[in-house]
Amino acid sequence: MKKVAIITYHKVYNCGSSLQAYATLQTFLKLGMDATIINYIPERFKGYGSFRQTFAEKKFFSNSLKALVMTLLSYRSRKKQKEQFDKFDKYLHLGNEIYDEELSLMHEYDIYFTGSDQVWNDYFGGFEKAYFLDFVKQGKPCYAYSASFGKSQFSFDEKNKLRQLLSKYSKISVRENTGKQILEEIGIKSVQLLDPIYVLSREEWSRIAESPIEGKYILIYQISYKSNCIDYAKHLSKCVGGIPIYFIEYERRPHRHGVNYFFAPTVNQFLGLIKNATYMVTDSFHGTSFSLKFNRTFFAVMPPAFPGRLKSILELLGLQNRIVSSVSELEEKLPDIINWEKVNVALKVEADKNVAFLRNCFSENELPNE
Repeated sequence: MKKVAIITYHKVYNCGSSLQAYATLQTFLKLGMDATIINYIPERFKGYGSFRQTFAEKKFFSNSLKALVMTLLSYRSRKKQKEQFDKFDKYLHLGNEIYDEELSLMHEYDIYFTGSDQVWNDYFGGFEKAYFLDFVKQGKPCYAYSASFGKSQFSFDEKNKLRQLLSKYSKISVRENTGKQILEEIGIKSVQLLDPIYVLSREEWSRIAESPIEGKYILIYQISYKSNCIDYAKHLSKCVGGIPIYFIEYERRPHRHGVNYFFAPTVNQFLGLIKNATYMVTDSFHGTSFSLKFNRTFFAVMPPAFPGRLKSILELLGLQNRIVSSVSELEEKLPDIINWEKVNVALKVEADKNVAFLRNCFSENELPNE
């Protein structure tokens, strides 16, 4: 049996990244692949949770003095976060950590995939060539599975760079319609596929979900501190009889009155929190995606940065009405009932497209497709 390598964001200490990596690996294994996630750690995530790594990341967003203050505030939180996320490694079957200088030695595989998530985003100081399979020897088959650019526009120079970096791929699938448009602009064919998390069934996700809270609750999963999901959740709580509010946090921030904070849940607990929520308020693509998978009533707040992937999935499903931009709009939309039967059928159709794309890639290389 030929060996398949996957490179993706899997150890960036983000629930969505961990879960899409898990879904990708499980899908490949179910299709009969001898698949492995390359345990590649990008330079900016080396020593995650250490003072040095935290400071380097904070410095990217601000001046040195502010970065130092933010690092001092975040340091302990980061260590706990790392501890919780590392518990999920057993689900990804990871080998030894691989760094840039060691990637050139990864020649034992027969076929290579760039996995999902924002692997082609150049926001953090330029494109990370490892995620464009630059280390793979010429002639080895290369594919992209539901990759994301994270943003919807690139400069002329960035597009030229992308055209060069993507030239070795035999087939490319991207996650958002904006990604497909970007590739069309530079003359590269692609297909649009949903995030790999949609391929696994609700039952499969439920098997690894752990539920730390009982009873009714409103759950907030907020990735941008500018989204202010708490105001929406508080108004929602008033409208539905005072249901308690829980906020998932991974870095300690000032707490708001009337909100319960769940600090650094494991990836399994993250799933369970969404699975059992009565309502979900989120600005996160994966927060929305798992609300869809578990058929949870949700309201989406558009994040100030990179909202394209969230808009894309809601447009695909005809659920733009779940987007709210004011508390009055949320109250107005509260009586709207999501047609989950229609949503689930649409998601199944899209999941089947994912599997068909992978089978096509495998068949080109005489890999098993049963």
